[in-house]
Amino acid sequence: MAFGTGTHPSTRLCLELLEDCIHGGENVIDLGCGTGILAIAALRLGASHALALDNDPAAVQSAEEHALLNRVRERMTIMLGSLKDIQQGITRSAGHTSLSDTSSGRQSNLSLPHQSLRGASRRSNLLFNQSDLVLVNILSSTILDLLQHGLADLVRPGGRLILSGLLESQAPKIIASAQSKGLTFTQKRSNDDWVALLLTKA
Repeated sequence: MAFGTGTHPSTRLCLELLEDCIHGGENVIDLGCGTGILAIAALRLGASHALALDNDPAAVQSAEEHALLNRVRERMTIMLGSLKDIQQGITRSAGHTSLSDTSSGRQSNLSLPHQSLRGASRRSNLLFNQSDLVLVNILSSTILDLLQHGLADLVRPGGRLILSGLLESQAPKIIASAQSKGLTFTQKRSNDDWVALLLTKA
């Protein structure tokens, strides 16, 4: 019910880049996580923690199930949310409960385990600032919009951004937009007409 089974070229390209980027101990943000496949792969490769967000409740539930199956749930924060929520330091549950609500200990109508959200709150200073690696595997039009609204700010200096879900013809415009936000184009991986881009923040 959610995007990301590993068979689509855009997902496979991300997985290939992840193998090059994860060296151990990284904090990762997977924005538009779908099934959670990329965040899970990052953790299995050695990342220390992954924040997986999606604005689709079905994706959030799918990511939760897959994190448990892959035994990485303790290192993964999964929430219904968006770039705007990260910027505000708040992510929403299915009941639209903020981190401040859950950290206070009040019960809520969350679709995810209450304990996991309390754990996320303890890590909020880390998760909702800059990250070592940010993953975005969605439509090019959405990526352009995210770049215009602060996506690059999620990447720490020296950190990396992987962008995928792009056709070859869309890559130049994405690269130009990313460069205007202080990111350096580092690498491109291709599979048929699909490409994934790796960018670095100076």
